[in-house]
Amino acid sequence: MLNAHSKTAIESLYLETGTIPLRFLVKSRRINYLHHILTRNNDELIQKVYKDQCRKPIKDDWAIQVKDDLESVEISLSDEKIKWFRKAKFKKLVRSKIQENALKYLNDLKMSHKKVKTLIYKKAYLKDSNLSIEKKQLMFRLRTRMLDIKDNFSFLYLDKECTLGCKDVESQEQLLNCDTIIKNCVELSEDLEVEYEDIVGDITQQTKFINLYKYVMDTRKELMKTLSN
Repeated sequence: MLNAHSKTAIESLYLETGTIPLRFLVKSRRINYLHHILTRNNDELIQKVYKDQCRKPIKDDWAIQVKDDLESVEISLSDEKIKWFRKAKFKKLVRSKIQENALKYLNDLKMSHKKVKTLIYKKAYLKDSNLSIEKKQLMFRLRTRMLDIKDNFSFLYLDKECTLGCKDVESQEQLLNCDTIIKNCVELSEDLEVEYEDIVGDITQQTKFINLYKYVMDTRKELMKTLSN
C-alpha cells in the first residue's frame, strides 16, 4: 500500500495511516463483550461462567484477561458501573481510550528509532489527505526518512556528495537546493512559499510541499538517466 522500504519502523506504518494495532482491537472487543455479559440476565450461562471465574480465578481465565485490558487502557470502572452504561456510550468510551492508549504505545515505540523519533503524531496524516497514492507513498518515505538517497542510508556510501554533481551532502533537504535540479525544474524557481519543514505542517502546507517535491523527484530521475547514458 505504501511501497515502504523493508527497514521502515513498523510503528510509523500505524501512525501515518491512523491504524490501530491488532492487540488494541482485541482488547476493545473483549471489553465491549464484558459490557454485553454484564447486561444479561443472571440466569444466563455466560453471566454464570463470568461470575464463577471472578469468584475462583485461575491462570488465563477470560475474566482475568478482560480486567487486565481495562487496566491497560485506563478504564477504572467496576462491573456494576459498567453494567449501567448504555451500549453506545460505553462503546464510545472504549473507542476513545483505545485510540488514546494505542497512540501513546506507538509514540513510545518510535522513540527507539532515530529516523522517526522526532515526529509528533496527533492524527493520521496520510489518512486525512486527498493526495494520490503515489504522492502518499512519497510523503511516507520522506517523513520516515526512507527515501533512497545517500544521507538516509549513509552506511552504504563512502561518498555522500550529491549524485548530480553538487558538493553538498545528498539529503532530503538538499534536493530542494540542488543547483542542477533548480536549473532543470521550473517549479523550484517560482515562489511557492514552501519550506522543507512543511512536511510536518498542516494538511494544506503538506499538500503544497509534496506537489513540489514530486516535481523535484521527477526532474532528478530524468537527470539521473542522462548521467547514466
